[in-house]
Amino acid sequence: MSKTIKAVIMAGGEGTRLMPMTGRMPKPLVPVLNIPVMSHMLRLLFKNGIREAAVTLKYRAYDIMNYYKTHSTEGIRLTFFEEDKPLGTAGGVKSASDFLDSDFLVVSGDAVCDISLSDAIRFHRTKKATATIVTAKKNVPLSFGGVVAKQNGEVMRFTEKPSWQHVLSDRVNTGIYVFDRKILSEIPAGFCDFSKDVFPSLVGHGLYAYASDGYWCDIGSLDAYYACNMDALHGRIRGFSVPAHAKSFLSWDADVDPHACVRGPCIAGTVRIAPGAVVEASILMDGSSVGRGALVRSSILCREAVIGDYAVVKQGSVIGEGAVIGSGSMIERGTRIKAGKIILSEDLILDNRIFSGTEGNVFREFGLAGNIKTELLPPLLSAFGAAARAVMGKTAVFFDDGSASADYVKNLIMSGAMSAGTTSLDGGVGFHALAAFSVSYTGSDFGIYVRREVGDIHKIYLLDAYGFPAGSARTRKIAAQMRKEYEISLPDTPAQPYDGYGDYLRHLVGCAMPLTGKFAVKDNACGQAFYAAATLLGAVCEIGTKSLAADGYVFVDISDDGELEISYRSADGGYVMIDRPHATAAIIKSKIAGGESMIYLPVTAPHALVETVRTLGGIVKQYDMQTDIDTETIAGASGQTWQNDPILLALLYAAELGADRRILYPGEEFALAEKTLTVESSAAVIGELAAHGADTENGMLVLNFDDSSVRVSAEDEHTIKLSAEAKTPRDAEDALRYAEKGITESVHPL
Repeated sequence: MSKTIKAVIMAGGEGTRLMPMTGRMPKPLVPVLNIPVMSHMLRLLFKNGIREAAVTLKYRAYDIMNYYKTHSTEGIRLTFFEEDKPLGTAGGVKSASDFLDSDFLVVSGDAVCDISLSDAIRFHRTKKATATIVTAKKNVPLSFGGVVAKQNGEVMRFTEKPSWQHVLSDRVNTGIYVFDRKILSEIPAGFCDFSKDVFPSLVGHGLYAYASDGYWCDIGSLDAYYACNMDALHGRIRGFSVPAHAKSFLSWDADVDPHACVRGPCIAGTVRIAPGAVVEASILMDGSSVGRGALVRSSILCREAVIGDYAVVKQGSVIGEGAVIGSGSMIERGTRIKAGKIILSEDLILDNRIFSGTEGNVFREFGLAGNIKTELLPPLLSAFGAAARAVMGKTAVFFDDGSASADYVKNLIMSGAMSAGTTSLDGGVGFHALAAFSVSYTGSDFGIYVRREVGDIHKIYLLDAYGFPAGSARTRKIAAQMRKEYEISLPDTPAQPYDGYGDYLRHLVGCAMPLTGKFAVKDNACGQAFYAAATLLGAVCEIGTKSLAADGYVFVDISDDGELEISYRSADGGYVMIDRPHATAAIIKSKIAGGESMIYLPVTAPHALVETVRTLGGIVKQYDMQTDIDTETIAGASGQTWQNDPILLALLYAAELGADRRILYPGEEFALAEKTLTVESSAAVIGELAAHGADTENGMLVLNFDDSSVRVSAEDEHTIKLSAEAKTPRDAEDALRYAEKGITESVHPL
């Protein structure tokens, strides 16, 4: 670099997600290969020609300043700026304005990377950028801020911790920035955040993204911290001095008895390991000790932690600074022991919080999903229930699908929720539509519905007070809450049984219209509910199959996951099959004709539904269940229960059937088609499409053709969903083929 540049190191974070590790240690001082993470960043700055840095501090500021008074600053001259109150990322940099006299670099004091900062600075200057965001590639970008940029690096938009449905790029914000000094004048006094308050206004005004190809790890969780240490040990991070093929990394002054067993990969500082002890795949910080005959497996021992003789610490546990585990005690899998805690000899400790990697894998936009034998384990399920109480509210109703395993899962969640003070109603056996209705009808703050899928895989649906899916924003809050301790606070009453089926049938009959004709339904829980309600409304019903449509029956097939198919013969002998979107279009026509002008639709609704409302003179209000929705919108949407309940929708459609048994007429029809693709990285594929100028609508990527469109969204790390919409089925299928061809020409599916 031809011109000297200074850096600002952001080091004020509390690191709550790293508890108990950060209980007595600021996050920038947590060790990676026995050296504080901030010292690794200082080395990187020096390597890239930077010699001066400001350090912004807040949490345990004295500890950081004191450490660098007595330890190496790695050739960097440090100037400390302590915040009296939280100022945010931009506000913290603003406080160091007097230190900065030209372009400057901002880095995080609690991230590990080997990114070429020199290349990022050269990119910034070549582009004459106002600000440059350094991005890293993440195949699973859900926990990060996403950055969508053109091929030349110009930033187009951002996504903040998106759900898979809203992923638009595999490039994420690393918290490393290069700025023109004039940016300081754009930052107001007080609290200000770069991502939320500064960058959005810079889009189109000199904001660029530098796509790095180096290693980057935000040590934002215990899993990330453990993985980063193992990456460093195995040589995956450039600049770390590790002997080739080393299985473990032990400090030169570690006291390991010859009769102890250390099985790699292990990382240990100045520690003591007694005879007969076994330490496997663990991180032992300075001053920690493992007693005679003790076992520590895949865990983290913080500074000065003591493991007594013959104690056992199982996988995924974290023993806080200065904690003492008594002789013969057993610390069960996934347990966190807070700093300074003393566990008496021969105690059995079963914690209700999880650190093992499972937690992040099971969360979905609707709640949880996973294998009940390997992923949805009892401690996690109980912790989920307790955390739901903290995030969602103090009253809840619980349902399962009637299988023994789903009942078992439901009861574990309910027990966890009750341990945190939740007043609970046990609805017993039900189905999704019944559970959603019951939450609102009973005035509960949230609901849980558990359904068994295939084998040991189960889905857990978390419903809000209106019966809607809680969405990814609230499931993230619950995941964060699960990492915290909570006090046992039992409710005043035990869980009460609740028989909501009768209430639900009365609701269906009250909302629907009288029926005539013959109906056949598929034999499942939803079909039986339609059967009961339709009979009360005057219809002739029986359990049967689609073949009964040939005999004059209207066949109704409703699945528990919300799919709907209505099949019948029209008066001219033609075969008609109506799916849920087409049934919704018919009822929209009916509602608007009846004077209901405002129609609420999810952002995932087909364009044809939006156009139907507008063509008929109605007003469309769209909402996104993956974000926080304003109260007025969600109250309005919940009032149109026919949109969210396929059973009620089918009843309303049945009442609308005319003499010719056809609701949609030529000119109003539309066709939908879907397909999934398996790819190496769904986020990378969508990011490439976005960089090449694909459109976005409601935060999702859309490929627009002449008379059709295809929504492209990720379902998981390796699966892309293509949702086509056109006037005819053939056009919809053609659109799918065009989209697939465009994707596979540049990205080869697995």
